Amino acid sequence: MLGNRAAIKFSEFEKESTAVHEAGHAITGVLLEEKGLDPLRFVTILPHENFLGVTVFSSDKENYARTYEYFKADLVCCMAGRAAEEIFYGPDRISSGASGDIEAATQIAKEMIGRFGYSAEVGFVNTDVLSGQAARTAYNSAANDNNGGQSLPLPANLHKEIKVLLNEAYLQAKQMLVDNIQAVYDLSTALVDQELIDREQLLAITHLHPQPPQYPSLRDLSVKDLLENNKG
Repeated sequence: MLGNRAAIKFSEFEKESTAVHEAGHAITGVLLEEKGLDPLRFVTILPHENFLGVTVFSSDKENYARTYEYFKADLVCCMAGRAAEEIFYGPDRISSGASGDIEAATQIAKEMIGRFGYSAEVGFVNTDVLSGQAARTAYNSAANDNNGGQSLPLPANLHKEIKVLLNEAYLQAKQMLVDNIQAVYDLSTALVDQELIDREQLLAITHLHPQPPQYPSLRDLSVKDLLENNKG
């Protein structure tokens, strides 16, 4: 599943900080399963190819649509590795290991704002269409024709909104890890000793009890309540 193991020689600090980093992802991921994140399968600090450690989440079910709370939780999980390093070692000893996480989180936030309409500030726009990166639909062709063949400008607040999402996710990740610091510490030390820990082992070590997401049934909703909740 992980491909070829890389021939990397860890220093003791690198091994321990990688364990802390991956524990951050794993703990937040397990806690946020109630928001729809895929279940954790295993976490390891065995180096493979381009990464020093990895936390793997996967589901037996196909997911064809995701919710706003899922994407918010995914951002938190992405930022949790770096947040864990800061909690344990302070801001001056945060490693560069979160570069891939930041890239992934930025892409998620960009799609939340620019494709899925999750920002009141930016509105219900598709920024790929505005920037001319999407396939040229009839609408896109007409928009370009009306604009002299030039791409329409991106919303000026797009980057600001992405930054807000990422900063909020980082702060939430940090608070979750502080609130569960014993679990983070216990998992980190276990990873240093064992190097690979599966789901059952993680739950036994941390004493966490993840909950599946609970979605309302359409038949449990009433028209009266729907009207009351959507007044104005």
